[in-house]
Amino acid sequence: VDFDWSPEELAERLTMLGIEVEGVDKIGGEFEGVVVAQVITHESNDVDDQAQALDGWQQRYEQLGCGRFRGRVWQLLMRDGVLLRERGNRQHRQVILPPHDHLVLALPMAVDPGSVFDGRPLERESLLIFDGRMEHEVIAAGEMDLIGLTVDRKLLESTLAPQKLEWLD
Repeated sequence: VDFDWSPEELAERLTMLGIEVEGVDKIGGEFEGVVVAQVITHESNDVDDQAQALDGWQQRYEQLGCGRFRGRVWQLLMRDGVLLRERGNRQHRQVILPPHDHLVLALPMAVDPGSVFDGRPLERESLLIFDGRMEHEVIAAGEMDLIGLTVDRKLLESTLAPQKLEWLD
């Protein structure tokens, strides 16, 4: 049954029909600006499995070194973006394509020397800014642990002042 009555109006109407309502108790408060999110955690023992772990991304992995691969992806999925953390323990190559309408900001938490992002050295002090308009290549020389934030480009464009948008392109 679909109706637009408040709980108090419903109680009054039921009472008028002969069904006594003793009281209406409001539980919780008014909620404004509530953001609903989903947390996903994925453990991998294989680079191909790891490549499938990020929601909305197209990725290909190739393990370059010997030993058992262990990876982990943690994601906080929200309507307009994703907060993520991705880890891998072995030397590997990634070809990644984020969602086409998102901008990605990423920081290495741990990265072995010799790692590369799009042909440039990838170090712990690096800030990666990229989008899903083209594929990107990551070469991990060993352990890599990244945190990232993907944000819907339209949200950024509607939030930032026009002079602040130049760095998006």
